[in-house]
Amino acid sequence: MKCIYVALVVGLVSQTAWALPEDTGKFKHTKLVQTATLAGKQVTFDLFIPQVSTPMPVVTLGHGFARSKAQMAGWGALLASRGFIAIAPNFP
Repeated sequence: MKCIYVALVVGLVSQTAWALPEDTGKFKHTKLVQTATLAGKQVTFDLFIPQVSTPMPVVTLGHGFARSKAQMAGWGALLASRGFIAIAPNFP
C-alpha cells in the first residue's frame, strides 16, 4: 500500500510542480487573509484559492523557525495558479 501512495505523490508532484517558478499555471487565484482560534489562540493565515468550480486538493504551507506566513506567499500563489488550495498560517 505504501508503494501506491508514493507513486501517487510522485506522479502528482511531477505533473503540477515541475516548472520554473516564473511559469504561472492556468488558474487565476484569490488571496484571502483569515483568522481562526486554535487551542485558545488566534491564528492568522493566508488562503490562496484557485478560481475554479471543481473541488481542489489542499496544501498547508508551514514556515520554519523565526519566520512567518509572508515567506510562503510565493509558494501559495504558485500552487493556487496550478490548481491547489494553499493555506499559509502564522504558527504561534
